[in-house]
Amino acid sequence: MKSRQLIVPFNSCDCDEDSGSDSVGEAAVQHLINMRTIVIFRSIDDALAKSVIAQLMVLETVNRQKDITMLINCPGGTVTASLAIYDAMQKTVPDIATIGIGRSYSGGALLLVAGTKGKRRMLPNASLMIHKIRGGIAGDHADMTIEKALLDREQELLTSILAKHTGQTVDKLEELTDRNLYLTAEQSLEFGAIDLVDREKGWYPPPEPKPKRPKKGREKKDGVAAETPEAKKP
Repeated sequence: MKSRQLIVPFNSCDCDEDSGSDSVGEAAVQHLINMRTIVIFRSIDDALAKSVIAQLMVLETVNRQKDITMLINCPGGTVTASLAIYDAMQKTVPDIATIGIGRSYSGGALLLVAGTKGKRRMLPNASLMIHKIRGGIAGDHADMTIEKALLDREQELLTSILAKHTGQTVDKLEELTDRNLYLTAEQSLEFGAIDLVDREKGWYPPPEPKPKRPKKGREKKDGVAAETPEAKKP
């Protein structure tokens, strides 16, 4: 029986954002999708969120038991798009194993820590960065007051999410993220952002051996044919 091939929209690997060219190659990315791997190698925006959420939904439809792997090398992005992907990750039935490679900053860090507990890892030389929301406010006094309240609400939400997934207290996170907080892979492990610094060979765990099926019919014991229990007649 031929394996099912997934054809889903993606633009999560476009490394050259200025030209819009896909330096990884559509064939390679499509193969990764068929391997249940989502690759995020650029900043997070609405287009990326649409692509990633579509992939999560399709992969859940194909198999609700098998893990999904999310490979992250991300400089950050918009708050709303980051939260959209986060919510989709929490809603997805299969476990999501996250792998930090290169940098997982800001919104990228949010997605990395949001993976399934016990299945979040970073490669040895990867780094993570979390901080408070950055953004300017303009307009008249009334509008600025509304925008300030929105920023405060979003910051409280993001801090509570990080606290949930790292085990740190909200007060501690507010203190630590007053400025950019950069963490190595080992520091991220101690911080509670990941569960493993991955130094092993191989991207995927080896496949489990298939159980041997008992032979049906007649078997030979010491050169003499004998009937197996399945072959015996009542």
